[in-house]
Amino acid sequence: MILCDTNIFIYALQGNKKYLSFLMEEEVCMSALSYVEILVGIEKNNVSQKKVEEFLSLFPIISFDALSANFLVTLIVKEKIILRKSNPIDLLIGATAASKKMDIVTNNIKDFKYFTSIKIKKI
Repeated sequence: MILCDTNIFIYALQGNKKYLSFLMEEEVCMSALSYVEILVGIEKNNVSQKKVEEFLSLFPIISFDALSANFLVTLIVKEKIILRKSNPIDLLIGATAASKKMDIVTNNIKDFKYFTSIKIKKI
């Protein structure tokens, strides 16, 4: 299973066929954090929440749990990550994937530079 970053779902929701095809053809899931980011984004952009939720319901949602939290704590200490200089949501999404040994697909590979134990790919 591949965990897709928020931007992959956003591009698909905007009608980008490349991203939509990828999501439909691969075994993918999303982080609960991505789900929140998307729903907050549609509230700001006056998009139909029902249509977005119907689309997102096609994908399993993976929670940030104690395993993910422990992975992230270890990574922050080991890499001396300065939280105010990093995107905390990307750290949480990355830890969710890495703790469950899932690769990540994103359009922003640099956002996941600390997660060397898994593959970070672009479509």
